Amino acid sequence: MNCGGERSYSKPKVVIFVAPKDNVRSHLERFLEFLKGRGWSILQVIDLGSKPERSSLKQCDVIITLGGDGTILYAAREIEGFNKPILGINFGKIGLLTELTLEGFFDNVENIENGKYSVSKVNRIEAIRVGSNEKFPSVLNEYVIMTRSPGKILGLDVYVDGELFSRALCDGLIIATPTGSSSYALSAGGPVVLESVKSFILVPIAPLFRTTFPVVLPPSSIIRILVRKEWMDALLIADGVISGKLARGEEIMIRYSDATTSFIRFGSKYSRLKKVIGMVSLKYG
Repeated sequence: MNCGGERSYSKPKVVIFVAPKDNVRSHLERFLEFLKGRGWSILQVIDLGSKPERSSLKQCDVIITLGGDGTILYAAREIEGFNKPILGINFGKIGLLTELTLEGFFDNVENIENGKYSVSKVNRIEAIRVGSNEKFPSVLNEYVIMTRSPGKILGLDVYVDGELFSRALCDGLIIATPTGSSSYALSAGGPVVLESVKSFILVPIAPLFRTTFPVVLPPSSIIRILVRKEWMDALLIADGVISGKLARGEEIMIRYSDATTSFIRFGSKYSRLKKVIGMVSLKYG
């Protein structure tokens, strides 16, 4: 199913990812019956922790997530390479990556069926262990290099395009995409960056003496991060999931990947930014 235009569209074929939450479960049967009643094809309903069938992903038009941002991050990992757009329906507390509430979905169902939406496609980033060339799972939001021993300082040398850029003593380092800039990176003091402004956002976590600051780098940058031998071992966390250990003296390279994640959107390109600003205003205004 393509978006745009006024021509007739067939009813969507969907794969649905479901968060293990009571408020999702209580609405799931109603939601599925609503889709069936409109002639939608439900190819697979997937609980988090389960795997989608490749045949379902190949056939589907849209991926629907019922949950919060964590559900979207899980679904985005599982569908990588299939180039299917995600429509996030928010049942979480924040839902910055989601697009609609459940009632908002019901209100927009004809727009979805008629392709009256836009698709936002964003590139993921990938990490590779230098030396062994081990590839870690790509991420939509961020990688976090975190000390393995809470309360102990991590020493990191950050190189950009082969040049020593920063020597950081900190609890960790966030390497985020614009999509992830409104998540952990924002909480650690980084800027919010529009998804259309392709870039890296590097944000140190609790840097010693405040000698290292958040920075935005161009997307062509090749970032290498060395875990210094005189400090602690580290963990690499990919979109909230521990993906590997980085021993003292080890190094990883982070760069933009060819892999993408697509989202169905109904608002303007500034809608997500306004959503973040609105949440801050509601909390502190």
